[in-house]
Amino acid sequence: MYASTHPYTVTPEGKRNYSILHWGTVDKDMKFTPGSQYIYASLEERSKLIFPEDSIAKGDPFNVIASFATMIPEAHNRANSN
Repeated sequence: MYASTHPYTVTPEGKRNYSILHWGTVDKDMKFTPGSQYIYASLEERSKLIFPEDSIAKGDPFNVIASFATMIPEAHNRANSN
């Protein structure tokens, strides 16, 4: 399964335009595996996401992302320098 959100913008005419952001995947045990959208997101953007208790108990996504960030510090720093 994908872990995703469906944010929207509103046009001047008042119409909602939806997009889909895939943050990662969730396995059958509710363990979250972050994708590139999550890895390169700012801490502020990540803090807006809500994770079920089960997913945090089986693998805290913030600890997972910390390990990814240490493996690819240059890419992470480039993405957040804008």
